[in-house]
Amino acid sequence: MSRRCPASSIINKFSVTELVSAASRCSALNHLIRLDYFDKGQRTPTLARKLQEDRVSLHQEDTAQGLAMLARIFFKDDHNVPEHIADFCCVCTDGFGLVITLKNHETVLYAASVFATTAGFKRMAFQEVVSAFINGVTRGAHNLAKWSNKSVIS
Repeated sequence: MSRRCPASSIINKFSVTELVSAASRCSALNHLIRLDYFDKGQRTPTLARKLQEDRVSLHQEDTAQGLAMLARIFFKDDHNVPEHIADFCCVCTDGFGLVITLKNHETVLYAASVFATTAGFKRMAFQEVVSAFINGVTRGAHNLAKWSNKSVIS
């Protein structure tokens, strides 16, 4: 018996071709997702290790911009809620092995502002997006530190 995903849980549909095309047009997005690392038949732990070894900093402006561009692909304006944005930032921080210095509040706030400005979500207040970003990347950094053997937060 096949299982179907409930329609209400689908935020947006897009093709891999659309994602690859967007990454080829946007260096910030390409910098974040590093599609050249994805090899057919590659096991997830191998890919995760390669992504983490890069130690891409979320404090780099192009990383925060790339994350916002990816969020714009995943979300449509009518689905922008803080919980979705926070969860998205969490899994991206964890999944792409992003490094963030949580003790430096100014740089975290700057990255959050770059994300919020670039994403341009119209149905959420700027501060809501900033807060969701900070909540998400904080959880993602802690998850990554917990399950990897490398410290990605300080």
